[in-house]
Amino acid sequence: MALTRASFLCRSSIACGVALVVVLAAFAGAARAGTYDVVACDAAPGGAWGSWSGISSQAMSWGAACPTNRAETRGMWVRNSINSGQAQPGALAAMWFDAPPGASLVSWSAQFALHRDDAYWQVGLFADGSMLTGCAPNTQMFCAYSTAWPGTTTTFALPAGVHRVGIQTACASALWCSTQARPAPFSERAAVRLFSSVVRVRDDTAPSVWSVDGGLAGDAWLSGSQFIGYGSSDNVGIRATRLYVDGAQRDDLQRDCDFTQRVPCFNLPYARYGVDTQALADGSHEVRVESIDTAANAGSLTRTIRVDNHAPDAPEAVAVDGGEGWRQTNSFQLAWTQPPSAAPVTVAHYELCDASTGACTTGERRGDGIAAIPDLAVPQPGDYTVRVWLEDAAGNVSSANKSLPVHVRFDNVPPGQASPRARAGWVGAQEARSFDQAIDMAGEFVPRSGVAGYSVTTDGSDPDAVLDVVGDTYHAGALPEGTTTFKARAISGS
Repeated sequence: MALTRASFLCRSSIACGVALVVVLAAFAGAARAGTYDVVACDAAPGGAWGSWSGISSQAMSWGAACPTNRAETRGMWVRNSINSGQAQPGALAAMWFDAPPGASLVSWSAQFALHRDDAYWQVGLFADGSMLTGCAPNTQMFCAYSTAWPGTTTTFALPAGVHRVGIQTACASALWCSTQARPAPFSERAAVRLFSSVVRVRDDTAPSVWSVDGGLAGDAWLSGSQFIGYGSSDNVGIRATRLYVDGAQRDDLQRDCDFTQRVPCFNLPYARYGVDTQALADGSHEVRVESIDTAANAGSLTRTIRVDNHAPDAPEAVAVDGGEGWRQTNSFQLAWTQPPSAAPVTVAHYELCDASTGACTTGERRGDGIAAIPDLAVPQPGDYTVRVWLEDAAGNVSSANKSLPVHVRFDNVPPGQASPRARAGWVGAQEARSFDQAIDMAGEFVPRSGVAGYSVTTDGSDPDAVLDVVGDTYHAGALPEGTTTFKARAISGS
């Protein structure tokens, strides 16, 4: 902008007859991707100017009266203090706006006025110490410039990498500068007034996003309603986050931001999104939390989740190793064919019921992909049924999906003494040709497995373990003449 020598023909807003243009915080929406706008004074709601800092030395002052309410002596100012004596060389009043760390400034749109009434003062608008426009010292005596405020905005395109813009009034004399009052309305010797400011900030850094807690943040198989707790931070703050499942947006979080601040949005230490996994098909899915910073840069956190919301079907072909017959060892191994399941089976539940009383107990065995119970035992001798149902890694289980029952039979108690039925008198020749000897268990213990048969001798020696007869009759066949002594031993069903 070329500096012009003027006499402030436009001394008041009424004389100028120009409508005040108020740039609201929504102006930030006009910024390009990677940028945002910070507003101050008349450009800001309520005239806020808290994004600016200031400093002044003796005989100088800085401050603000915003909004201006169409009064040209208001605004953000840097000036000499009126009638404060001699301002020493280097006396300074300045206000500035700094880009947040890691960011830079793209442009500065301002409505302003500046003047000085003797050549020893310097007034101007600066970017990183270089004057954008203003009155250099030790040139013409009177120097003034206005953007025809109120109503006209001047935009300065800034060189790449600028980090600070500001307004400054300074005594550039080698001796001193006067602070004697001048005629109203601008009674100071030198001043810069900033009525409206919109600074465009550039930031190209993507925000960081990290997981904190929740099932969606882990590696386990999931079912039902789950959540992911996350955090996000950025040098210019977090403006919004979004949740995507398999690429489709499911939720979002819009945050309140204050574009009168250098960093308009706060960082986000913790927030959470929930997902009802019952709305998803069983299997793997992608969950992505996207974070958008104030300058519209995006960063994201992506997780692969595994979902299963259905209990495994009943196990198939449940079988007892060695068959379902009676045995004398209280140890059984069950095995089955695993039904299809998205999540692997991790628990086998079983129900053991006494076939004679109907009394039941339950138990479980755990193991990844479990398809067998190798060490099942029963409480006591007897005939039991076993039914199995399964639980997967997502915790899905239904006792309605029990297997068909199989029998486990245990009996390790020997039967009581078997006795051949006594016969009085001699056997006739006709009967001796094909003799049947009855075996009795009257009054003797019969085990749970029953009596499967007997071992019998006819010479009075103790019977061995050979099963010679089934039922309760021994078919002896032809008997020799003389005395025959029978002995019998019962053999249990196990």
